[in-house]
Order: sequence, then C-alpha cells, then structure tokens
Amino acid sequence: QMMNMMNNPQMMNMMMPGGQQNAGGWSLIFTKKNGGNKITIQVMPEEKVSEAISKYKIKSLDENNIHALELFKKFYYNEMKSQTRDLTKGSPWKQIVLFSIPLIISLTFQNLYNVVDSIIVGNMLGDEPLAAVSSSGNFIFLFTSFFFGLAMGASALIGKYFGEKNQEKLTESIHSAVAIGLVGSVLLTALAEILSPFLLKLMGTPENVIGQSISYFRAYFIGGIGLVMYSMLNGILQAVGNSRRGLYYLIISSILNTGLDLLFIGPCNMGVFGAGLATAISQLTSATLAFLFLIRKGTVFQVQIKKIRFYKSVTGKMIRLGIPS
Repeated sequence: QMMNMMNNPQMMNMMMPGGQQNAGGWSLIFTKKNGGNKITIQVMPEEKVSEAISKYKIKSLDENNIHALELFKKFYYNEMKSQTRDLTKGSPWKQIVLFSIPLIISLTFQNLYNVVDSIIVGNMLGDEPLAAVSSSGNFIFLFTSFFFGLAMGASALIGKYFGEKNQEKLTESIHSAVAIGLVGSVLLTALAEILSPFLLKLMGTPENVIGQSISYFRAYFIGGIGLVMYSMLNGILQAVGNSRRGLYYLIISSILNTGLDLLFIGPCNMGVFGAGLATAISQLTSATLAFLFLIRKGTVFQVQIKKIRFYKSVTGKMIRLGIPS
C-alpha cells in the first residue's frame, strides 16, 4: 500500500502539502526517483523510526527491503492502536462496553469536585460556609453546561472524520475545537467573575452567606480555562476511541483537589476561597496533562499550536451539533 502511494503523485501531494519536506520533525523514510525528481513520503516521527529500527534490528528501510517494511508497518500500527480505538471493528457490544466503562467512571470523578469541596468545607468550616459552597452549585452547572454541550458537538464531528479516515477534516476539526475551547474559556471566566454577585442575589442567597458564595464562585472560575479546555480536549480523545486517558487525568486531579482542599482550608486558613482555588488548580492540571498528550508527535490527532484557529468548513457544524446538547 505504501509503494502504491509512492507511485501516485496525487497521493504524494496530499501527504506533503505545499511540497514541504521533513515538516514537524517527521522523518523522510522512502525515496524514489520520478523523472529525475526525488519523491519522499513522511511516515512517522524520527524518534519512532529510531525505535523501530532498534527494536527489529532493521539495517535498511526502503522499498527493496520488503521484510523491513512489514516490520515497520507492524510497529507503526501497534503504536497507533495503543492511542486510539476503531469502534467500527470487532464485536459492537464489546467495543461499546470497553469504551463506556472509563467514560462512566470519568463522569463520577468529574462530579466529585463539588462533592469533595462540600464535605471538607462542612466538616472543617461549619454550616454557613457549606451553604455558601452548595448555593454556588446550580450556577456552576448553568455556566458550564453550554460549553460541555459544545464539547459534545465537537467530539461527534471529530469522531465522524476519524471513522471516515479523512485526515484533512480530522485535523481541521481538532484544531477548531481547541480554538472554540480557548475562546469559550475566556468568555466563561469573564462572565462568571462579573455576573456572580447578581446571579446569587437573584437566586435569593441569604445575606449571611452571599459574601462567601461569591468568594467561592470567583475562585472556582479562576480555573475556567481548565474546566472548558479539559472538556474539549477529553472530547477529542473520546472521539478517536480513547476514553481511558481522560479518566487517568481526572483521577490525578481529584486526588490533587482533595489534598489542596485540606491544605488551603486547614493550615493556610483560606476558607471557602481556598476550596474554590483548589478546584481551579486541579482542573487546570487535568487540562494541561490532556494538552501535553495531544501535542505529542506521531499521532493522527496531534494538536499543533500554529494550526489552532477556526476553520469555516467545520466550526459551524460543531456549533450546530453542540447547541442542542
């Protein structure tokens, strides 16, 4: 299949936009002369090439070494398979169960942020601070649900292009989703910080707790970028069949949130503001871990900072899918 691509100039152009070679740290593996011009195919990152050559003791990697090519393709396939899951192959029930279990556990951990805050605040600070944290819960859900819906719309579209193996649209949709997340997180943080006193008063929050409610609400949304970006980045991973990574990051951030709650409320004596800040830091941590994973080279879902922008062909579709959600 690789050799057929080498003999197909149209396919070569698709693989190397603008004729650029060795872009993004990708190694040039195959060369073939075509009318006096060298044609190259970018196959995988150079560190993966070295790893494959070392693992299989490959001395030469070209179109004349069929055995080396087969080992090379096997190595690359296994590498990609470990990061994605093709839900169109194998037993549907098995695929659904294996994909869903980490997803269900993830949702449980995602809801633990406010629960843990309430438990620790109630036990360490008393009834009024607990009422302040609890009264913020409805508005936190109100503010975040819109962006969770957009993340679902983005995930649906990315999953569609991943299933179609449409790399161009997959790349555009992934980078558009990141752009939506970045802009959305700034809007969310600004709105939450500005509107929190008005909304809490509108809800009839008692005067004796409203000050603490505003403090918790504003501290919580210091990490607004982490909240929105984690949802969007995790949606990208789920779209390519990887529901485990998000779970790992949520477990880490949940443990961190509990530890920071105890630290900020106890020794640091920061009150409900400390509880909100602990959650903000934890959410920023999970988003950072997801982003670092997605910018790794050599995956079909790699995020490249220079490509992050709104692509007209997919952004509108994402919003139309996300708003009903």
